[in-house]
Amino acid sequence: MAAAPPSGGMEGVGPRQPSGLGGNVGLGGISTEGMEDLPKYDEEIAKCKRFLLEFEDGEVVNIEGGEDDRGPGVDSGALPPAATETWRMPRVSDVRLDWCSAFDKDAKGPAAYLGCGQPAADAFCRSVGYASASNFKKDEQIEDETMFIDQRTLNTHTPKKDAFRFITCMK
Repeated sequence: MAAAPPSGGMEGVGPRQPSGLGGNVGLGGISTEGMEDLPKYDEEIAKCKRFLLEFEDGEVVNIEGGEDDRGPGVDSGALPPAATETWRMPRVSDVRLDWCSAFDKDAKGPAAYLGCGQPAADAFCRSVGYASASNFKKDEQIEDETMFIDQRTLNTHTPKKDAFRFITCMK
């Protein structure tokens, strides 16, 4: 004799299935045949990480996730390093990366700023294990501290500085 349907107007749904995953019938009558190996899949799933992608002007400008020293979004043994990777507001020693790679204290005016733009972006990419920068964007006149990547010194020469909004590095 079939079990009575649960209260709440579910007449006609048929007999209730046992709860739990015992045997080869699970919740709602779904077969669990062949699911004995689920723990090994759980281990693989546990290796996966969630990634947060930020977009700006239609481009990915930040990837967050992963947890090892190869950079954001990389998990030990899960995936090979990407051919390109983008850093939003890149930092050196936890300080925003200056738009220029060095400062000549003996020079005056704009000539004192050396290796601006592409050279500084390339130096950053090399410092994180990539060959060069394929894309970058300037953040103008910011009030944050910035650091010259080649000298590893703070830019203390002006209250407003130029920095990188993002840098995309490539292998």
